[in-house]
Amino acid sequence: MIQKLITEIEKQGNNHPDLSLRGFYKALLELIETHPKTKNYLVEALSKRTDVETTHLVNLAYRAMQFVLIYEHEKKDMGEYTYEIWKEVITNLMDNEKTYTIIIEKTLKENTQTNIYQRYAGPKAILSKLYGTKKIDVIDVGCSQNIGLMGLELHYPFMQIKDHTKSKELTKLLNNDLNIKNATGIDIEDPSKKLGWALACRFYPKELKQFDMEEQMIRFFKNQSKNTKFIKESVLKLSKLWEKQKFQKVDAVVTSLILYQLPEGLKEKAIEEIGKILKDGGVLIINDFVKVNSHIKWNVPWFENGQSNYKTIVLKKTKDTFSEPLEYILWDSGRCQEAYPGKDFNNI
Repeated sequence: MIQKLITEIEKQGNNHPDLSLRGFYKALLELIETHPKTKNYLVEALSKRTDVETTHLVNLAYRAMQFVLIYEHEKKDMGEYTYEIWKEVITNLMDNEKTYTIIIEKTLKENTQTNIYQRYAGPKAILSKLYGTKKIDVIDVGCSQNIGLMGLELHYPFMQIKDHTKSKELTKLLNNDLNIKNATGIDIEDPSKKLGWALACRFYPKELKQFDMEEQMIRFFKNQSKNTKFIKESVLKLSKLWEKQKFQKVDAVVTSLILYQLPEGLKEKAIEEIGKILKDGGVLIINDFVKVNSHIKWNVPWFENGQSNYKTIVLKKTKDTFSEPLEYILWDSGRCQEAYPGKDFNNI
């Protein structure tokens, strides 16, 4: 069982675009062999976190340690850490009873949260193209801090995107304002209690200089938003929630880096649940690391041959199921700063 974890750590150590994170994973790999406390931590996490894929468990390990470094040690300079520095830092975190307790607790109880507003560029473009100025009801499942729909409600601009679509269609669509009648974020965690963890999940080490600005933006969204609601619930229980509350079905559901964290079998269950709350003809918009060829292939490498597998894809709700997935945008990474037309860009 530990070998699968080791293989994933090796993969991240070789392929991650953040050099500091490569150093972190290489240090972690060595410490598995030389530092019993580190190995014991990972073995315990692997045995108890059967609800997440190994890829995400490896990511959780870093997020938990970054959380401690930010909030216990007041460190935000991890972008400068090398493999040698990470070896010392990880060893000290594991050997300290207080920090070890926090790290193992976060690893066993938390899930990686996605909080990047820029990722809602793809969904906004699709909603603009399909609905124009028509009033629509939109749900964001796995909304984390719920800033995606808040930002769309406030017509908050995205950072500039290098747009490779024909005639800059993506950029034109992003300049349009949506008319969202009802916006609701849904997550298994209450965002009001998880800002610290969400921010720890937000950044690669090299991005931590943006930490304070990002925290200010999130607080601004929450202070200014008037119409975006939040409901605490699991994606796997959506139909029961809708039935109990007698909610109306919605026009669109967005998921961003949530489905890929679920084990096999539960991904399909989650999509089935989403289908039950969508109107016929409504759309499921997925931001995730996937490949698309008449069906969705999950558990693909995040980065492959120098390219990212992060995409925005669309499924249309039919009477009993969904249409085949359509690949709308290929992104340079999960940071969504450069966009290429997907193979189905003109079919949406």
